Amino acid sequence: ITHLRTTLLNLLGSSHPSLSEIAKYYFLHPSKQLRPLIVLLFAQATNGLGQEWVRKKWAAEVEGA
Repeated sequence: ITHLRTTLLNLLGSSHPSLSEIAKYYFLHPSKQLRPLIVLLFAQATNGLGQEWVRKKWAAEVEGA
């Protein structure tokens, strides 16, 4: 994992100074990787749809019209 992190940091950091700064912030602070991981796992678990999604969407559209 450390080698992968270092390689990605080198690849991302070589193209643009701002991207380099963001890459360092992200890859040198592993705790910053937890929130995006949780978001992706929840998105995958729910597949973006909750119960009665179609009805709720329709109700929101009608209410907004």
